[in-house]
Amino acid sequence: MSLLKSIERLKRMDYFIKKEITGTSGEFATKIGISRSMLMENLKEMKELGAGISYCHYRRSYCYDNEFSLIIGKSPTKIGVKNK
Repeated sequence: MSLLKSIERLKRMDYFIKKEITGTSGEFATKIGISRSMLMENLKEMKELGAGISYCHYRRSYCYDNEFSLIIGKSPTKIGVKNK
């Protein structure tokens, strides 16, 4: 899978988790277009980045347990500049 697709998936996952509208793991996987096993792997990776994620049976959604923010960006670069 391309890096851009992976980033977009993580951003969508972050959005659904923040809004607490994921549904069950199967529903969440369907919403973002991946298998349940791939979803679980991505959730594990987000946890390794410091996200406290758990499933709330009352809300029927995955939720953040901490103040996690997924920030993905790029720094400005200069192209074609030569040092003298």
